[in-house]
Amino acid sequence: MKSLSVFLLVAVLYFPSQAQTDPARNSVYIEFLGNGIIYSLNYDRMFTESFGARAGVGYIEPIAESIVSFPLMLNYLVGKGNSKFELGIGATIISQSENSGFSFISDDKEFTGSGVLGTLTIGYRYQRNEEGFVFRAGFTPLFGKIGFWPLAGLSVGYGF
Repeated sequence: MKSLSVFLLVAVLYFPSQAQTDPARNSVYIEFLGNGIIYSLNYDRMFTESFGARAGVGYIEPIAESIVSFPLMLNYLVGKGNSKFELGIGATIISQSENSGFSFISDDKEFTGSGVLGTLTIGYRYQRNEEGFVFRAGFTPLFGKIGFWPLAGLSVGYGF
């Protein structure tokens, strides 16, 4: 799972863009209750019209102090125009630096450290080819040592 995380990070930062004619291949958005668990701020890069990657960071203060999440995903968009079906696969890295009596990555409630959970996205994305509003909604489960957590996410942001 760690090698998948490294691959996703390298893909987001270094994969050459093949979408030279599409000016809105980047987007930033905040996601609520999605792959970043409670909320996350994300950067998304489309390498082609259909294939892209995303990286984000979230802080899970409402549930437990000192838990940070890092969703890293590969995305595939299906459809033409502004409305598309989105499929994604990736990992969410969780870092817990303080014992809070709760852990997303271990059955041990006294856990401190980091771990990786698998995650998916099955949903809808509205994003114009020009600069402008981005909206995403979908099923965003997490899975790993703690079992399967069925989550849903909602994102709003800006494409450029």
